[in-house]
Amino acid sequence: MTHTPHPDTLSPTSSDTQPILGGDTAVTLTSAATLTSLGVSATPLGAATLDASGATPVADFPITGGTAGPGSDLVLLHQGSGLELAGSAGTLDLSDFRIDTRNGVVDANVSANGQSAGNVAVFSIGADGTTLSLTPTAAGVANQTLGTTAITPDTVYPLYGFHDSL
Repeated sequence: MTHTPHPDTLSPTSSDTQPILGGDTAVTLTSAATLTSLGVSATPLGAATLDASGATPVADFPITGGTAGPGSDLVLLHQGSGLELAGSAGTLDLSDFRIDTRNGVVDANVSANGQSAGNVAVFSIGADGTTLSLTPTAAGVANQTLGTTAITPDTVYPLYGFHDSL
């Protein structure tokens, strides 16, 4: 995942945190081939974009806010964008991602076949900060919605690869 704030969007408010007012987060969908083999497609939602021109698709999510804290602590908000995973058994929408590097988690608003499943921790950020793995809760919702048992944190790890470059 690459985080790129727009120039002049980091405004110092104290020595501890700075607001992030824009930019984008790019995510390489390293599991695209696995999802395709399961008959599942990924489609951008809202302001998100998906570039499938290369060997591995890259999804891009506009940063709508957040904070940069001490060290490498970040909270990034991506309101109004997401991904839809769709297969013959149903659709799973993941939207309004909230990346929290301090707690090592990515939360999203999740809906399964149009019904809200709430705000769910969908990914854990790897210890080295370069990978995301699906949480057991998210894997369970995905399996139930998409009619498979093949999606687990182990079999899809890493679901997405990312690199920080703030």
